Amino acid sequence: CVGGTTDMALCRVEIGRYCSVGSGNSGGNAICPVGFYCNENNILPKECTCVPGKYCPEGSSTADGIMCPKGSACAGAAEDKIECLSPPGSHCPTGSNHPLGVVCPAGNFCSGGSDDAIQC
Repeated sequence: CVGGTTDMALCRVEIGRYCSVGSGNSGGNAICPVGFYCNENNILPKECTCVPGKYCPEGSSTADGIMCPKGSACAGAAEDKIECLSPPGSHCPTGSNHPLGVVCPAGNFCSGGSDDAIQC
């Protein structure tokens, strides 16, 4: 940290960043990795604890994560999102937690995979 201190508690990080070992930047020189969160209360990344259907992308600042984007599936906790593998007739809407998705809603066409439902 600035001034040559070895006391990590003196580092003041920006939201979504942390002070890595040997950092000379008191604002945090590293972006918080996927599956972890970094805020002003923790100097080092902490593992996310989000529920299924959410994930913590790179630069996260809370343990709650964000909603899984459509076309992906999110197991929760510290897991990254994965591509939807749904068969034809199914899709992965926003907040999906299973890679095989859910049944296509009535009045829609779903080709499967990471494609979104298309209204007929």
